Amino acid sequence: MLFALPSHALDHVTLQLKWTHAFQFAGYYAAKEQGYYREAGLDVSIVEALPGVDPVNNVLEGKAEFGVGTSALLLQRKAGKPVVALAVIFQHSPYVLIARQLGATQTIHDLAGKRVMLEPQADELLAYLKKEGIPLDRITQIEHSYDPQDLVDGKIDAIAGYTTNQPYYFYRARFPYQIYTPRSAGIDFYGDNLFTTEQELKMHPERAQAFRAASLRGWKYATEHSEEMADLILAKYSRRHTRDYFLFEAKQTMALIHPELIEVGYMNASRWRHIADTYADIGMLPRDFSLDGFLYDPDPRHDMAWLYRGLAALLLLSVVTGILVIFRKSEQMNRQLEERVAAAQQALAASFDERRALEISHAAAGERERIYRDLHDDVGAKLLGLAISAQRADLPHAADLARSALQDLRDVVSRSAQPVTPLGDLVADWRAETELRLHHIGIALDWRIPAEDMPMPVSAEAALNLSRILREAVTNVLRHARQADRIAVNATLKQGCLILSIEDNGPGLPPGGARPHRGMTGMRARAAALGADLAWQEVEPNGCRVALKMPLANLLPENAGAATAVDPLSSQLFHSPNSR
Repeated sequence: MLFALPSHALDHVTLQLKWTHAFQFAGYYAAKEQGYYREAGLDVSIVEALPGVDPVNNVLEGKAEFGVGTSALLLQRKAGKPVVALAVIFQHSPYVLIARQLGATQTIHDLAGKRVMLEPQADELLAYLKKEGIPLDRITQIEHSYDPQDLVDGKIDAIAGYTTNQPYYFYRARFPYQIYTPRSAGIDFYGDNLFTTEQELKMHPERAQAFRAASLRGWKYATEHSEEMADLILAKYSRRHTRDYFLFEAKQTMALIHPELIEVGYMNASRWRHIADTYADIGMLPRDFSLDGFLYDPDPRHDMAWLYRGLAALLLLSVVTGILVIFRKSEQMNRQLEERVAAAQQALAASFDERRALEISHAAAGERERIYRDLHDDVGAKLLGLAISAQRADLPHAADLARSALQDLRDVVSRSAQPVTPLGDLVADWRAETELRLHHIGIALDWRIPAEDMPMPVSAEAALNLSRILREAVTNVLRHARQADRIAVNATLKQGCLILSIEDNGPGLPPGGARPHRGMTGMRARAAALGADLAWQEVEPNGCRVALKMPLANLLPENAGAATAVDPLSSQLFHSPNSR
């Protein structure tokens, strides 16, 4: 339910953004344009920040009541500035370092002695460099021009940027680039955070609550209407960029917000503690820095007074009924009273049942969200840490196994919360994942799937099964065909079927075929669930191809779990199922 201020003239407040108008702030535009702020009794001005503007200082100085900041709000708090985090919008920070791609073996340590363009608010990037053993005196810091062309032109060697927008410029310029993310070093900070001051909460608690609720309602709308928001930004807020740019930014932003997994605005006290401890590890915060007063509690203890009042009313009704039965001698009156009492009791019982059912539903939804968050924050973090440790120990195949397990976990959680996924989006996710896996192993990827030509919807079950088949096929190459230096992935739509193949140039199948193993058995079971044919084939002069054919109808949500049989492909493609 949207919290609203008492009915009177609209209360004017200002929201200070951390950068210029962009999809990065789409939820606030939605809250304003959809009338959510007005319904909450607020007249909101949204002010962008230009280079040199400090959003936190503007809020502390009273130029704005609310602001958008990074996880460096903790450092402001330590400096004695009374900032309070109201809500987290980005579950992961978009901050990264981007360098020119020079080769498959380059690492963050190659930036030592190089020119790096940094901005004042990039504390987590400084933490990243320090944790990787690259002190600031080992790089040449360049003042940020906010022009990615400087990297393309070779004026600098690396630039601090956002994954949500900078890659767009390099992609359009066909510029080969390498991204270094703090998450690879275990620094997984929150991104954009809505904040205010202790004074605002003390003087106007209802206003702060109303602004937060309306903003999050706006973010929910924005995550469900990306194209509409891109058009709105162009029409009313900024024409600095194209529609294509804002749509690219929207897709990248959704990957950081995870609206299909975590409720927008949710923040975990343990995660903030981890962020504070990370700052402490590199000397930017004292150990065990107190979070008291820093985190806003949007969900105070539930008021159960209605329950006690209901119980009292029920008890009183029972007493009155007893007295009336004793003193009313008329059978007709008694009958009428009994009917009234029964009706009242039934209505009250129904009310209790409805409330109880609602409480159970909310509890179940809350528990489901808690499990998703725990998987995301705890188990996922451990798998990421394992992958990083294996990579540092020069164990690429162990690192790949950990990353594959992490992706399996994310698939189960995200696909369960997202009932329908366009096939084109699924293909894009496959490509990004496969490129990352093969990059760390040193195997080239030849990707021949045109994602833009595949708009049809895919059910959660079909998406999960297809992803697992592709992932296991790649894993088989990494485990059993280590001489391979190239993998080709191809997909076509033909005669109402999806035909997918994964081919390597390794040694091929052993004589007589390989012994069936758990991975192969799992692939067969998932193919059967899809109503698909799956087979393995020798490739001349060497190598192996895994091929899958399934009717497109089996991808559709309404056909999930009801796969239909398919005819085998020709003998040139499908034959006896020997597999590694």
